[in-house]
Amino acid sequence: MLISIATCVFARDEGFQIDRYDVYLHVHKDSTIDVQEEIRVTFLESRRGIFRTIPYRYQLEGNKQRKVEISSIQVPGHEFKVSDQMGSKSIRIGNAETWLPPGQQVVYNISYRVNGAINWYESNQDWKPWAEIYWNIIGHEWDTTIGKVNYRVTFPQESGMQLRSQILVGSYGSQNGFTLNKPGKQYEPSIQTSAVLNEGELTGTVNRVLNPGEGVTIILGVPSSLVPEPPLTAKLSHFLRNNVGLLLPVLIGTILYVVWLFIGRDPKLGPPGVRFEPPEGLDAAFSGVLIDDKVDGRDIAAGIMSLAVKGHIKFVSLHKHGTFEDETTVIQSTDRVDAGNLSPFEKDLLTALDPPLYSVPVTDLRYRMASSLPRLARDLRDRLVDDGYYRSDPATVKANVVQPFFIAGFFALFGVSAIVAGLSFFDLHLSLATTIIGIILSIPVIVFFAHIMPARTRLGALRHRECMGFYEAMHRRSHYMDWFTKTNLDMAKYEEYLPYAVAFGLTKEWSEICGKVITELPSFYESDNDIFNAYWLSNSIDRDFRYMANDFTPVITETIRSDTHSAWNSDGGWGGGSSGSSGFSGGGGFSGGGFGGGGGGSW
Repeated sequence: MLISIATCVFARDEGFQIDRYDVYLHVHKDSTIDVQEEIRVTFLESRRGIFRTIPYRYQLEGNKQRKVEISSIQVPGHEFKVSDQMGSKSIRIGNAETWLPPGQQVVYNISYRVNGAINWYESNQDWKPWAEIYWNIIGHEWDTTIGKVNYRVTFPQESGMQLRSQILVGSYGSQNGFTLNKPGKQYEPSIQTSAVLNEGELTGTVNRVLNPGEGVTIILGVPSSLVPEPPLTAKLSHFLRNNVGLLLPVLIGTILYVVWLFIGRDPKLGPPGVRFEPPEGLDAAFSGVLIDDKVDGRDIAAGIMSLAVKGHIKFVSLHKHGTFEDETTVIQSTDRVDAGNLSPFEKDLLTALDPPLYSVPVTDLRYRMASSLPRLARDLRDRLVDDGYYRSDPATVKANVVQPFFIAGFFALFGVSAIVAGLSFFDLHLSLATTIIGIILSIPVIVFFAHIMPARTRLGALRHRECMGFYEAMHRRSHYMDWFTKTNLDMAKYEEYLPYAVAFGLTKEWSEICGKVITELPSFYESDNDIFNAYWLSNSIDRDFRYMANDFTPVITETIRSDTHSAWNSDGGWGGGSSGSSGFSGGGGFSGGGFGGGGGGSW
């Protein structure tokens, strides 16, 4: 009773209530979706009408974004105005001069078309390749109650095809609902929701009142043969016309050169020279990031080596002959409490590694750190901007050049291409062949400028030059060997700089430089083998840490790829679901996890 009273009060504050909300989706074979919404409203206070907001930009996991196209918006029988507001289409329905009295009942029919809101996935154990419609039938941003919901989804059909659906009802993130793994019908009393799945159609009803902030989401999986993924040419047709021409790479190159000239150039500091000591205040892992503008497995491996050199972990050989190999080398904690000699990143890495006093095999590190690696990689990457080395994240800048600017550039060039085609003075005929050639020639231009576009600050340029100077010294070796000998550097210095060699991928080169002083196992290695060989040790370190870096890299690469993910670069098509994964896997779907949705209010 109290809940009902509270609900009514909330609705009265908003000035209207939705008595019934019917949604009809028609999925076309070309992957577009026609949406029709019938909203039956009773005004509790005098209002002009309602407004409806429909998102077209979706924030995904790891700062990813997905954008869909919403077009052909119509509200028959009513005056309406469409505007863009913070990643959503806002439809204001009603006349500013006409006020509707309390008790007035109005039916609003809203229709629109959506493109880019279907996901495609490869086959798995139970399913052949499928297309997935993940749609918020009722969004979670309505500020009033909704009395009853009916929904109907139609799609291409073929007899005997495998189908499945999931219905979810509740507040955002809720997994209250049920799944139909084959055609049939089901009713769930706890959410008063029914669904019927047939060939070519999914229908259902929600008979309970939805409170403000509650919604309804459907997930429908159909064979991709019914709704095939658009081919590359169809995707390109969104931003390409049939005739672009051979001038395309010149025009794109000119635009990118101007952008690079004004915002993409590093401050001029001259060549890096040679440096025999690491940059002051930079840990090995971050030095590895600075030399190539990206986070990879070597950087994490360098952090682990630094933990060992600084006495917080050690490597122990369990091999019967005492040799260090991936399968028989384990990591143990030294139980050192003082972490004052660690950088903030190394402290986080030690916490994530959480080495026990017993053994963790090197081959298990990826699995032990699987949940922490994405965060550690992001922390390293974020330092590029947070510490003032870059104006913007390099990975994001490169992605913005290759993806959004690439698309926007082609759209912007349509008019220019048409003008050039119409100038008979140039006697230029733009055929399909010249368009294809122009596109092909544009690709290396875009890739080149994407690589050089991230602009360092002056501090970043100075630090990069210092890191490159240290890298060059290790890489060239001969100068460093002379300096190492003249300065009488010892085993301790070999160990101190070893993490940087790991970050640079130069462990063998560093061992060659320091060969004269490597007469025993490093302090962080333990073995029962009494026979010591510097060459054997060098190969072991190189092999173990290359394995470690290679094992970490796929997870880190996926993190970076996900962070710079867009609707035009995605798994199995235009992108994963708005939750970043299929609604039928990875923990299942949830209410509000799809496209569509949004909400509205009165005005």
